[in-house]
Amino acid sequence: MRLKSRPMTSPRYPDGILLELVGLLYDAAGDVDKWQTFVDACMQVFHSTTAHLFSYNPDARRIHLNFNLFCGATADAVQTYVDFWVSRAEIPMDKLDLRLALALQHRGRAITCSMLPNRDALEGSELYQAILHPHGLDFILAIHIPHEPPCYSAFGVMRDLKLGPYDAEDVAAFDKLAPHFNRAIHLQQQLLEIDLQKRTALDALNLLPIGIVLVDAHAHVLFANQAAEQLSQEEGGISLQGDWVWSADPKQTVEIREKIRLAVVCAEQGRLLPGCSIALQRPPPHRPLSLTISPLWGNHLKTRLGFLQRPYCILFLSDPDSVQETHTELFQRLYGLTATEAVVLKHLCEGSKPQQIADMLGVLVKTVRAHLSSLYTKTATTRQS
Repeated sequence: MRLKSRPMTSPRYPDGILLELVGLLYDAAGDVDKWQTFVDACMQVFHSTTAHLFSYNPDARRIHLNFNLFCGATADAVQTYVDFWVSRAEIPMDKLDLRLALALQHRGRAITCSMLPNRDALEGSELYQAILHPHGLDFILAIHIPHEPPCYSAFGVMRDLKLGPYDAEDVAAFDKLAPHFNRAIHLQQQLLEIDLQKRTALDALNLLPIGIVLVDAHAHVLFANQAAEQLSQEEGGISLQGDWVWSADPKQTVEIREKIRLAVVCAEQGRLLPGCSIALQRPPPHRPLSLTISPLWGNHLKTRLGFLQRPYCILFLSDPDSVQETHTELFQRLYGLTATEAVVLKHLCEGSKPQQIADMLGVLVKTVRAHLSSLYTKTATTRQS
């Protein structure tokens, strides 16, 4: 994105230019792919040749905004930079990079090399001699954003000796971006967590053997799990063609849609109708599908909090001809267990001890404990209660 050019008579960093950067920053908070646009714009505004945006999180199991974006640097410079830090992983980063030590003293605020108490110490460091100076990264203007320790994010623009150091006006302008950068990083973190929770919930619904369909008052499909999609592909019963609820029988289609509409209208008026069931006929030898229609609005009425902007209906589809899963089959599908691990878990849930399970399976108790260790990992269980 090319920002508007600044008139020669205006300040170096008029509010309009900074507001454009803030807008790009919050765009990036909602879309990871837009960080590149924000970074490119910052390089242009602050007359820089290189930029580095990254997030550090040593615990990969945690949900965290995690990326490492270099702009303007050659592939050789990036590889040299990565190799430098990997080969010195045991040394504290702030001991190797005096700029980081400075940033840690001014968390959440803009810093530049001119703020270092001893610029000569930086130029004499291994980092400067091996990476910064050879690749034109002599001067930096940066922000360090701490998260829950030891996680943090940072953003900096850099330039070489020819362009000269950043001055106080550069720092003041960059500092105006600091609180917005902080909020954008935390906002994106929250959005990622919400997205993960949503995807986890949808994955859980897809694991259920019963069909679940969420519809609005007009029987328009908002969500259908895998079981519902599969049932809709079969002859007769129900169809979700065109994201609308249909029955093979036109009269039943009218009946279903009317019951959905009535349930939503009553919920909007503060009256919740009990769920109703309809038998959806299918060609022989299949037995009818069981369809239950229920309003989805109870939390709103009980707490007066609008978790949903308006009432919806949830449809439950049950196929009486489907083979019911055993406990072990269910464990295998839900947790990705092997057949033996599922059997061990079944006996464990029934109260059996490892030695008893070993006796029933005709194996050594250490074999059972090995299976337990594996299924604890797969089920995210930390201990046996």
